[in-house]
Amino acid sequence: MYYKKLILSTLLILFTGVMAGAVVISQAQAQDHSAKVEGKVMDSDDQSLSGIEVTLRTASDGLEDALSSDDYTAITDNDGEFSIEGIEPGTYTLEVSQDGYSDSEQTINLSEEETEEVEIQLHPVN
Repeated sequence: MYYKKLILSTLLILFTGVMAGAVVISQAQAQDHSAKVEGKVMDSDDQSLSGIEVTLRTASDGLEDALSSDDYTAITDNDGEFSIEGIEPGTYTLEVSQDGYSDSEQTINLSEEETEEVEIQLHPVN
């Protein structure tokens, strides 16, 4: 009986150690080297535009890339500011569109741990 308890205790300690190691590994993986895009959307009078959808699309080289792309989206806050985090390094197209304004599109190249800051100005459509 004593050996059975000893074996169970040893197995429990080993299992706890393995689980603790898994937690440490998952925390290390969570500290990835992703990039970030943040910025502000304004009108032609430099007034902040809130509630504007900002989309970051993977720049695709063909149909296969376009079908497998991951888009990132944010909505501007009351100050016209937005932030998109956890972006894999690469080349992206930043798209902003709003009824009554001309569309805005620009290419952004992101590297690991980079924060790209952008200012986007939308012009009214006459």
